[in-house]
Amino acid sequence: MGGPARDPREFFAANYWSFLAARSRYMEQPQPAIRYWWNPTGFCDVDRLIFRELESHRAVIDVGAGDLLHKRKFQAAGLRADYATMDPTVEIAHDFHDLSEIPSGSYDAALLLEVLEHIPLAESFTFLDGVVRALEPASTLIISTPNADFISSIWAADFTHVHAYRAVDLAALLEVVWGFRSRLYRVAWRAPRAGLREYLRFHAARFLTRGILQTDYARGILLVAKREASESGADHVESPPSIDEMLPTAGV
Repeated sequence: MGGPARDPREFFAANYWSFLAARSRYMEQPQPAIRYWWNPTGFCDVDRLIFRELESHRAVIDVGAGDLLHKRKFQAAGLRADYATMDPTVEIAHDFHDLSEIPSGSYDAALLLEVLEHIPLAESFTFLDGVVRALEPASTLIISTPNADFISSIWAADFTHVHAYRAVDLAALLEVVWGFRSRLYRVAWRAPRAGLREYLRFHAARFLTRGILQTDYARGILLVAKREASESGADHVESPPSIDEMLPTAGV
């Protein structure tokens, strides 16, 4: 992956209370739920939010791009940014196959969509160092990953998952270690036009998990993390814009 290895234990030994303070600030931030459903050709609400974020960027690196689904969908929808991909697979052609191959400071946005859960926590700092190295000082990092608060196991969908994060924990790490300020979303798997049975099932699960068990019905989290050129940390956290602002009803 390139760069010296970093042990998270060393970070927490020296910065644990700074991490807790940042996490406490994020716990005060709203975490609206946004819908995801499988759509191989069009956009679900998560795709639309990410697309809107990327529209103002010059160059995007999609780390762990897999089968290139997001690249195809975003470019078909009119994304003008230069779009490069990195993935270790040899089955599909990518621009890069290792983080060390990516030129430093070449991109102003990076995507880590359903990738971080495959990285052991002991290797996560080194991995994220490699992603951040590819970014300009002023940049955006968008991460989606399973929700550690979700009531089911992180292995339910994929046995190769090795670690899950709470949104507030991951946001605090991004702030204290790499200087990103994040907006937090929870990702709920829910079709846009569910039938009555699915509607009742969803709202029952919502009441049971959030209201009684203090867990979550949302399977995933989405962080939109931004860093200004002069910032190495953050002393405040901005709230997410409303879902209505981010997700217009017309268009893509």
